[in-house]
Parts: sequence; structure tokens; C-alpha cells
Amino acid sequence: MPYKISGNISENCNIKIFQGDDYIGYREATGSSHNTVFDLTASGAVTAVAENSDGRIVGYGNVLPTPTGESVNVTAVAAGAVINSIQRGTISIPSGSTSATIEISEVDLSKTVVSRVGDNGSWNVHTCGQLSLEDSTHLKCDREVDLGITTVVAYEIIEFASGIGSVQYKEIEIAAADTTETAAISEVDLSKTLLFYAGGRGEFNRGERWQGRVGLDDSTTLRATCIGTWSTAKAWHAAWVLELA
Repeated sequence: MPYKISGNISENCNIKIFQGDDYIGYREATGSSHNTVFDLTASGAVTAVAENSDGRIVGYGNVLPTPTGESVNVTAVAAGAVINSIQRGTISIPSGSTSATIEISEVDLSKTVVSRVGDNGSWNVHTCGQLSLEDSTHLKCDREVDLGITTVVAYEIIEFASGIGSVQYKEIEIAAADTTETAAISEVDLSKTLLFYAGGRGEFNRGERWQGRVGLDDSTTLRATCIGTWSTAKAWHAAWVLELA
């Protein structure tokens, strides 16, 4: 029996048709103008799923068959942010070094942030490790001094497929004898923005004073704050600023 597939999807997509557990086929749809007919004879509910070019589901619909056939209306769903990949692991800075770089699977830097899950083998911010993406295939970890300690930092590299407005990475330097500093960022919508702390590092001298935090003062200002630097030593803290679309 013929089933008419129609709907209100506002972007180009493929509409996949299922009847029961059977995949029937798909039709290309252009914007909201799609209107196509499938001849379905098997029993079972008819389901239509619309996917865009990124593989994201942008609409769905279903109806039970009747002897005369029915129209399956494909209704748009909220876009949201869709994750493309997550890479998890640890990166180690060995005793005698102040940085380490590892190779990762390629990511789109405009849609990728790194979550710093924690560290071990360190006793203050001299050695805790600050993460950054050196390029699309390399993750880097830096500390300011060695102190004969191996630093191990756990991470999650999160690459989104869609739904991202912007990604910014900022490192803030806190001058000697200061406790806080700000950096300008491109304007973001605070109601759609998340921070991912990348870690911090400090010059040698009473390192526990450099343990810090980051936060957004407003839509264009990122702030880093710590207990207080030493009179002759600086500290750095960094973060990814992720704005959802």
C-alpha cells in the first residue's frame, strides 16, 4: 500500500523508512518541500527517520498501517550538540622533563575540547600539568619545573559533530605577587557556554600558592584566580571556552 512521507524538516536530509524491523529504503529530502511515496506491503508500524549530512537525526515520525494507507509526518527535533568521538587516556611527563606530547586520532579543532580529569604523582602546581592541543593530532602537557617527579594527567578529548557555536582556548598569566588576572575572549552567550579547565603551572617557589580556578566575569572576559603568587614567581592557568549553538 502507498505511504506518503511528508514533514517540516528545515534542512536537507535523507529520510529512512522502516516497517517493523525491516529497512525499506530512503529518499532525499530538500528542506520542507519533501513529499514522497513508498509502496509498503509488509505488516508492522511504519517509521520514518530523517538524518542530515552529519548523520544527526533531525526528525522522525511513525504510524500504524491501515488498509487505505496513511501519511507519515516527519516532525523536526531539536538539534542539540552531538558528540562525534571521545578519546580517553593519560599523558605522562617523566622525571627530568617539563613537557610531553602524544599522538591522538585527528580531531576538528573548531569542535574539540579537552576535559582534564585529574593527575597523580605531583605535590603542587609546579608539577600538576597543563593540557593543550598542539594541533589536530597531538595533545601536549606542560609543567614549569621538574623537581624529579613524574606527572601523570588523565584526559578526555571530546570532539563534537554538530551543535557547536565556537571553541576558544585561553592561557592566562598571573604576574608575580598577584592573585588574579583576566584575558579577553570572543563574545559568547553565557547561557550556552561551558568551561573546561586545562590545568595550571607555576615558577618554582612555594608552589602550593598557585593552585587556582578559572571563571567567566562576563561574555567577553575569562578570569584566573589563585591563592597568590610568590614575589618573584609567576603562574599560568588555562581553559577551553565552549559555546553551544
